[in-house]
Amino acid sequence: MNFVDLCRGEFGRKVAYTGVDRITPQNVVKVVSDTIGIHNRNRTLIDYLYRYMKGDQPILYRNKIVRPEVNNRVVENHAFETVKFKAGQICGEPIQYVCKKKNADEKINEQVDLLNDYLDEANADARNIQRAIYQSATGTSYKAILKEEDWTKNGDLPPFRIFIPYPGDCYIVYSQRNGKPMLSVQILKDEDEQQYY
Repeated sequence: MNFVDLCRGEFGRKVAYTGVDRITPQNVVKVVSDTIGIHNRNRTLIDYLYRYMKGDQPILYRNKIVRPEVNNRVVENHAFETVKFKAGQICGEPIQYVCKKKNADEKINEQVDLLNDYLDEANADARNIQRAIYQSATGTSYKAILKEEDWTKNGDLPPFRIFIPYPGDCYIVYSQRNGKPMLSVQILKDEDEQQYY
């Protein structure tokens, strides 16, 4: 199946919206159940585009009617080349933060240096490259910054972890009123392969 048939001419991702003013324990299940259909439609497109970038392309499944003995099924994966090139252009050099204040004292400069060290220890540059690959291949990507439970002030670990989830397993629900993000949802599986949100 090609991409046009899959999305039926509706290109791009659908955005999940909710009309609730505030996410509470009482309404979170309803909000997720109301928006999961939009995500499932988006996930189908995301999976297709990511597999396409990895080389799973329609020519491999071509059914040739005229002269079936001449049936070349070779993938010249220009999608992979394009995604890698774009990710390299966006994230070729690791980000280094600097203080812009002209009158910054030594303490502020030390804190900025400490942030740069933390980002280096958390492999932020590799995570940013992975995020750029997802963004270029599927049109969307997410970054989660998680608290490091084992962090100590004088330890070797940074106080946070950077996690780049697969975009087919995540989505954001936005407010219908002002467009602000209301809820982020990640789909996970437990050890029994039971899906939960």
